[in-house]
This record gives sequence, C-alpha cells and structure tokens, in this order.
Amino acid sequence: MQHIQVFCSQLEQLIQQLHAFHAVSEQMELQIVPTVDIAGVKSSLAEYQRAVRVQQPLTSSVLLSGQLLLRCIDHMSPFLRDTLQLIKSHCGALESRTQPLLCSILSAMESLSHQNTQTRVEEAASSLS
Repeated sequence: MQHIQVFCSQLEQLIQQLHAFHAVSEQMELQIVPTVDIAGVKSSLAEYQRAVRVQQPLTSSVLLSGQLLLRCIDHMSPFLRDTLQLIKSHCGALESRTQPLLCSILSAMESLSHQNTQTRVEEAASSLS
C-alpha cells in the first residue's frame, strides 16, 4: 500500500509540473516578436532550464517508485507498465524540445538586437549628414 501512495503522490506532482512546462513551452513557441529585452528573455530561459533540471529527480523518483510498484503487483497490470513508458517518453520529448527551442529564441533575440543596433547607427549617421 505504501508503494501505491508514494507512486501516486509523486506521479501527481510530476503531471502538474509537466503540464506547467508544456503550457510555458507552447507560449514560448507562439511568441513571434519578443516584447521584452534580451536580458529578460535570457533570464527567463535560464529559469526555465533550471526548472527542467529540478524536475529531473522527481521524474526519476516516479519511474523508480513505479517500477517498485510494478514488481510488487508482479506484472499484472499492463496499464501501469504502459503509463510508465509514456511518462518516460514524454519527459524525453520535453528534454529534446527544450534545447533547440532555447537556442532558436536566443538566436532570434541576438539577431533582433543586432538589427536594432544597426538601425540606430544608420539613423545617427544620417542625422549627422
């Protein structure tokens, strides 16, 4: 019974975290033009990366407690086995999507910053003429 309680509690926490990460990830993907400065975006992205890293121990714990529970019920529940595999694959997908997303956002922000700087230089040069 204790294995079930631990697993369910940790699974609930993980589902809440993954749901929050998914929502944040979707919001970041939908942003076409950033509305904040580069430092703010970099800070937000660093915080997001930290949150993903913090979530890792809980994921590992859920997988471990789930495997213990699965052994306790002697493989009588294919649903639990499938659920654990689904959790593992979703967490892997989250990790694989995070890095390219962060890189593309930072690249876009740096490009915008460079364009803004170039425009200001051109405006300053034309006002001197």
